[in-house]
Amino acid sequence: MCYNTSQPLSEDEEEPERWWQQFSGMTFRWEALGIIFTYWAFGTNVSTPLRAELLRDPRYKSHMTDCLEAVDVCVDVCRSLTNGNSFLLFVLLRRGILESMRSGDASPLVWRFHSDTVSLLTFLGLHAQTSRPNYQPTICSEWKRRVVADIFNIDKVLASFTGRPPAFGRRYMLTALPLDLADHELLGNKESLAQAMKQLDTDGWKKSGLVTPSTICRARSMIAFFRDELFEIALGHRLETTVDTLLDILRREVATVATFPAGLQYKHEDLLDPRIDQNMFYSRLQVHLEHLQNHFFIYRLLIQQGHDSQADLVAVSFEMVSLALLFWTHLDRLPWIVRDLEWLVMAYAAPAGGILSQELLKRTAAPAMVSADGKQGPSRFAIMEKLFLLMSFLDWVSPNAPNGELCRSCKRIIRHVLEKVTQEAPPAGGVSQAVPAFEPWNWDLGDTSMEFEFGLLDTFEWLRPESMSSQGSGQGNLPT
Repeated sequence: MCYNTSQPLSEDEEEPERWWQQFSGMTFRWEALGIIFTYWAFGTNVSTPLRAELLRDPRYKSHMTDCLEAVDVCVDVCRSLTNGNSFLLFVLLRRGILESMRSGDASPLVWRFHSDTVSLLTFLGLHAQTSRPNYQPTICSEWKRRVVADIFNIDKVLASFTGRPPAFGRRYMLTALPLDLADHELLGNKESLAQAMKQLDTDGWKKSGLVTPSTICRARSMIAFFRDELFEIALGHRLETTVDTLLDILRREVATVATFPAGLQYKHEDLLDPRIDQNMFYSRLQVHLEHLQNHFFIYRLLIQQGHDSQADLVAVSFEMVSLALLFWTHLDRLPWIVRDLEWLVMAYAAPAGGILSQELLKRTAAPAMVSADGKQGPSRFAIMEKLFLLMSFLDWVSPNAPNGELCRSCKRIIRHVLEKVTQEAPPAGGVSQAVPAFEPWNWDLGDTSMEFEFGLLDTFEWLRPESMSSQGSGQGNLPT
């Protein structure tokens, strides 16, 4: 295995058989063993409501730890024998994801693994693979495109969660997105691949609308490109940003999402359609949530620029909370998603829940608010209903879960808000109180002992006690 690993991996093979023969059978490599161990590690992360407690059991914990240590050994051996390749890059990508599931997304270990992944990506030059106009896909070229796109997307997910600048910006992403081709089409012969190419439209999507792993990868990456553009504005220094610039990003993002295949478009009725596969429903819902999260950031930036987008921000926040709650209220539909619930609620529902909490504390007559598309905003009762559910969702998350401490902090704040608003008389129509603008702040994130300067993209800014207490009636700070 060491000898095989020391031999260069040909990453330009056109024949699928010659490609996989490089890392199977008598040519088995340490990179391939590392990939296998990552799948075994994922298998130890059981999908059960008591997952966090089970992983504290020495038997389960030892199994997952053993798998992760084995992955690390494979990586170390590979690094001693080779300068790297796309397979080692894939191992590092999955290792970082596994660490986030064990330690939480704000863990310094997650950022270390992610930085190693991006460093190897740029060292190999996979971020700058230019294509000719008459590009003909191969298993190698599409494999590399998928890995690069996945890393680009994960980079934006991590940046969204913590407010840290992304490590892999779109301006350095020269590699095209993978085509909408299924795995079996790439692993077939040249004739079948040529036939599959004829079934793609000019934008690279399948004309049939059939959703494949590549379809989801393409869609999430396209959304991530706009997210990166927003990060540049929000986290950059001395950038001239106007309302027109932000509205243009919003228009382009909506137009791009509208081009997604029909099979990837989220429809609420799919939730109760037994013909819809669980994985398919989850993919549609996640893509839609990432699309809404872009709008969430855009409206916050517009408000900072003085644009009247409060109604739109409340509307998109309400929708984000409502959709994120589906993962919990319909857990029987998506039972395997249990292992990701604490991340999903913190990534999508908690930031939006902060906006809804602020809206309640403003004592504004919410029904009077109308968004830019002319739709009536959520009522005060509807907002309270969702926040009660969100609080229950957060309470359901185990305190031993990777992001359990964050969930408990959010739950305490939401509970305080709901206690306050339910003890007060309803506000008169159109009467509101001033709310402090979003400001940078320091927050000790869980057990990381780090202070994060999140600024505008601090999606958890509403957890700052001073921000919440100043919206009340002069009472003391909220509990922390």
